[in-house]
Amino acid sequence: VITKANNTLNGISSSSVCTEVIQSAQGMEYLLGVVEVYRVTRRVELGIKATAVCSEKLQQQLKDISRVWNNLIGFMSLAKLVPDESSLDFSSCILRPSIKNAKEMACGVCLLNVDARSKNKEGSAFGRLLKR
Repeated sequence: VITKANNTLNGISSSSVCTEVIQSAQGMEYLLGVVEVYRVTRRVELGIKATAVCSEKLQQQLKDISRVWNNLIGFMSLAKLVPDESSLDFSSCILRPSIKNAKEMACGVCLLNVDARSKNKEGSAFGRLLKR
């Protein structure tokens, strides 16, 4: 999703058309969806680091996502949609092994606390849906 958004916006040859697309209601809604996908990516990345489950291929994919995301930020700035870095910080969501019911609290995808929120109080509906 992130790569497709990046490729699509990079494929628009006219900067004025690109700006118009990004600043349209549909364009802004689309980019907000891309931000949510990136938030899930950040949760999964933190879950990987917290559980020490990683591979070289996975590390490369995370680097690729980060590179594409950094390019997309330029487009998002045109619509003032760049998320605050604190909304992408899920370090407070890490479940420690000492927590008695950690298994029940964990998201089925990222292994972080489903009910915990990032610092700006935005939650991840994605995690909650997968837990059910």
